[in-house]
Amino acid sequence: MVLLRLCHDGSVADKDSTGQAQSAESDDAKVVRQAPFLVLAFTALVALVIGYVIFKFIQWYVKELWTNIPADVFENSVPWWYLFLLPLLAGVIVALFRKKETGHNPLAGLSAAPITLPSYPFILLAILFTLVGGLVLGPEVALMSTGSTIGWTVAQVGDYDAKRPVVTGSLGSLCALLVDPLLDGSSNNMNLSSGYVFSWNDVWLGIIAGLLTAVVVALTQLLAIGFTKVRGGDRPIIWEVALGGLIVGIIAFAYQQFSEQPVNLVLTSGETLITSLVTVGSASLILWTVATKLLAYAVSMGMGFRGGPYFPVMFAGAGIGAVLGQWFHGQPQGTALAGIVAAVIFLAKPKWLGVVVIAVILGVVMGGWNMVLVVVVGAVMGKLVPRLGNRDHLVPVAPVASPSSGT
Repeated sequence: MVLLRLCHDGSVADKDSTGQAQSAESDDAKVVRQAPFLVLAFTALVALVIGYVIFKFIQWYVKELWTNIPADVFENSVPWWYLFLLPLLAGVIVALFRKKETGHNPLAGLSAAPITLPSYPFILLAILFTLVGGLVLGPEVALMSTGSTIGWTVAQVGDYDAKRPVVTGSLGSLCALLVDPLLDGSSNNMNLSSGYVFSWNDVWLGIIAGLLTAVVVALTQLLAIGFTKVRGGDRPIIWEVALGGLIVGIIAFAYQQFSEQPVNLVLTSGETLITSLVTVGSASLILWTVATKLLAYAVSMGMGFRGGPYFPVMFAGAGIGAVLGQWFHGQPQGTALAGIVAAVIFLAKPKWLGVVVIAVILGVVMGGWNMVLVVVVGAVMGKLVPRLGNRDHLVPVAPVASPSSGT
């Protein structure tokens, strides 16, 4: 170290130190530039705008296929062939795209790994056809993949280190989920603030709702891991993924036949139907809906589909919390929101400061300041419950090229 420092300062080096000094200069020459703040801000803004457009498009076509057509064409009695055919075809198409790029397994949560521009269309289309097929996964991975690709492209063009632009783009695109709640929070379908008055009883119920939600989500993911093990790993085998789609369609058909409720309550990601679930009727019907959706969620993850893991468990957490509120004389809005945030924290497993920040943000956006304490105690339970099952050999990481490689 002393010899290297002397050479750097311009002092005379002996014969043995000369090679070390040249090696150090060569290493310095290979250092990739860091993206400046303005570049990162531009990346985040572009990712937010494009992410919002993609999010609204996803919401539109999912609503057309799984809400408007069932209501307007089939009068909320969707025929078996529609429920079987769409998820099955989605499975075939998703497997074909995954053979090109395997994408990110939802059992691994969210990832800000760099995605190259050539890989992006295959990854995005696998997610889009998962969602259009009614499979029980969310759009958040589509947004993060978009932001990651934008960040990777910025890094390529500017010859920057990819890490910061990729993370910035991913987070910027993910923030598209907050645009509608922030701009029109009083009328969005994820807002639970209507008529809520703080109660200490809800705080205790929030603890129970958070604990139960986290345990139920852990068991559901363990079931999904079991499906993946039975398949011999997360492989894009066409008949296996198609079979998974068919199973989800059969689950939805059985739910419709026995509950006489619309199938969109148990298909798709469900984030726009949270308020509908809380007010759907009896506690037993809410629990039946939650159990059915979680089963379809486990099949969707375990059989090889692609998408985000968060929105379906938020839907389930809302149902579990609402039932507790009904049973123990609480206010379902507060306990439902505690369950929602507990599900988010369980999947994300952030540091303790992140637990509080996420709980406060979601509590205010989806409820109000008078719900924050109820939400925070639910979030703490989500943090404390451990994940179950070994995922290391079940979640292959898609190979991506480094920006410095020039590919």
